Amino acid sequence: RRLVDVLAAHPEIARHVSRAQLEGFCDPANSLGQAGVMVDRVLASLK
Repeated sequence: RRLVDVLAAHPEIARHVSRAQLEGFCDPANSLGQAGVMVDRVLASLK
């Protein structure tokens, strides 16, 4: 099964997040180019 299917089937998750939102969260195209930003945030939080 796909991750989005597992997440959508979980009652606690489905109560707070729509299937469309989960699809967006699980779409790798929405995360492209963000690795650098995430690393910078983590490093900044450690200072």
